[in-house]
Amino acid sequence: MVNNSVLITDSGINKVSGGGIVSLNLAESLQECTNLRYILSTQKFPDNKYNDIEAFSINPNDYGYSGIDPFFIDYMAFHLIQKEPTELCVTYGCPFGLTIEELKREFFCKVVCDLAPHNIDISREEHMKFTGQYPYPHLTDSMLWGLYSRHLRFADKVVVHSHSSAEYIKRKARLKEDPVVIPHGCYLPENTPAFPETFTSSYFGSVGLDKGITYLINAWLSIPQGELLIGGIEAQNFRLEDKYMSRFKVLGHIENLVDFYKQTSIYIQPSIIEGFGLTPLEAMAHGRPVIVAEGAGMSELVTDGKDGFVVPIRNVDAIRDKIVYYRDNPDEITRMGAEAKKTAKKYTWDIIKKDYIKIYEELL
Repeated sequence: MVNNSVLITDSGINKVSGGGIVSLNLAESLQECTNLRYILSTQKFPDNKYNDIEAFSINPNDYGYSGIDPFFIDYMAFHLIQKEPTELCVTYGCPFGLTIEELKREFFCKVVCDLAPHNIDISREEHMKFTGQYPYPHLTDSMLWGLYSRHLRFADKVVVHSHSSAEYIKRKARLKEDPVVIPHGCYLPENTPAFPETFTSSYFGSVGLDKGITYLINAWLSIPQGELLIGGIEAQNFRLEDKYMSRFKVLGHIENLVDFYKQTSIYIQPSIIEGFGLTPLEAMAHGRPVIVAEGAGMSELVTDGKDGFVVPIRNVDAIRDKIVYYRDNPDEITRMGAEAKKTAKKYTWDIIKKDYIKIYEELL
């Protein structure tokens, strides 16, 4: 293990958020096959350390600036990069064009860019439909998009998490080579939690427009009875008229996701567009069958009718019909839940990290 490496991520390093879980496993895979010298992350670490590895914040708020701008995060990373030989740089999330240029020029560093690209056109359609504006100029302005995507053209390898994302970003960013597809992973609980006595559907995560939560809500409200469990840090922003809120159980931050999944019979991911979508795979690891919209890259891992259902995006009727099917066929929840767990076992983080390590070792 003689090659120095660095991880630069626009997420934290944790087991709570989706980006934090991915970044954690990227760090662990680098530690297994290289000398991981330091981490640059938007999370602030106590004493500039993470498990004895030097860690620096690239969050502008930690330096007196308000807001999170992707170009400013790159600027911070560029100035925090340490001036000692680095053979491998792995980035996750934001465009780190300046930083990558510096590492390539200074050390002829190999670069792996990991990202979960969204189809910008579909995302923009959804925002315009509900808000009349699309607040991401770096994705729609041609000059800003050129700056935003150029780090992908510097990369020795681009990693995405679904085949639909690979096809999209190769065309959109005009990449010469096909991106490498490595799905996200999951942790298997020691025991599969028992199903709750009362049929309960669930959703966990962001309530943003790209997540398709509006279609899930409309589908749920068209079913006369039952409870939909909504969890996650952003769940506190979920508000409907009082007469509707009785149909929902809203949870905020949940430290241990086992506590969430044990309360639910099925899991629903109605994403309009999403590079992967970690929570459906986590639910399957807990023996829960799923309903996943085609917009989530994770839908590629679901075998329709076996371990879950795949539905078209924006389709309220399809979501409702599959929820009702599960509700009216409890034996199918048990059968498909068992199959879901079998699927999840193929995509544990221990397995996924081996795919990353293979890429790193090939480059070095």
